[in-house]
Amino acid sequence: MDTRRLTGPIALRLWIVVLVAGAAGLGLLWLGAGVGMALVTIAVLSAPVALVSTVAFAFRRPALVLPRWLTVPGALGTVVGFGWLLVEPGAVPAVLALAVGVWLLVVGLISGVVVGRWA
Repeated sequence: MDTRRLTGPIALRLWIVVLVAGAAGLGLLWLGAGVGMALVTIAVLSAPVALVSTVAFAFRRPALVLPRWLTVPGALGTVVGFGWLLVEPGAVPAVLALAVGVWLLVVGLISGVVVGRWA
């Protein structure tokens, strides 16, 4: 199987998850159902992974390199966010940079183990 073609469908499915879970979650929150927050959380956590997958697809990278494409920005975001928090404690953008960096790092490391190699 040609794994080069898998990056686009992976990104597309992730964006579908972001849009459907986000819309359903916001709709449920608008109706007053607290369970909508769980769906919004899933959408928010899927968005950075979808964005990195889309960039990898735009650069025509095979699906087997997605773990590296997730881990490198995750590590950089973690370092930048942590350093930013040391300089400016409590800054909301710094907390968000650290959180997204850690999330991408964790997803990249887990997907690297699942793929079984660092292509």
